[in-house]
Amino acid sequence: MKHLLRNSIFGALGILFIFAVFRTLAGPSVPLNSFIPEALRVATSLKVNVAEYYLSEGKFPDSNFAMDLPLSTSYATDHVGSVEVVTGGVIVVRARRSTDIIQLVPSAPENALAITWRCVSPNMESISRIVPACTYERRPV
Repeated sequence: MKHLLRNSIFGALGILFIFAVFRTLAGPSVPLNSFIPEALRVATSLKVNVAEYYLSEGKFPDSNFAMDLPLSTSYATDHVGSVEVVTGGVIVVRARRSTDIIQLVPSAPENALAITWRCVSPNMESISRIVPACTYERRPV
């Protein structure tokens, strides 16, 4: 009985040791970032506003004010600090507790009724590992 107990303890410790070595060799994992899904969720409502503005005015808005939307901080949540529309209809979402930024960049071919959106981050190099549809791109904020 002692022999069986000792082998199972060493077996469990061995597995934990192997797991620790594997984690070290695999490198740092991508942190679970609650800001990203929340930012994309909050920005979705503004995408609709930007699209409506574009369809009625023929150009993208330059600010929340141009669309009669509340201040950027009105969209704050636990993880999102502000959401604002800037020149070209770009939606900029800033994190509350870090410097993370996600930008949703609209584009519309001339005389088209459809708007396409690109998700980019100017400072989150690992964003494409978390959300494959988003890319890291140095852009002015």
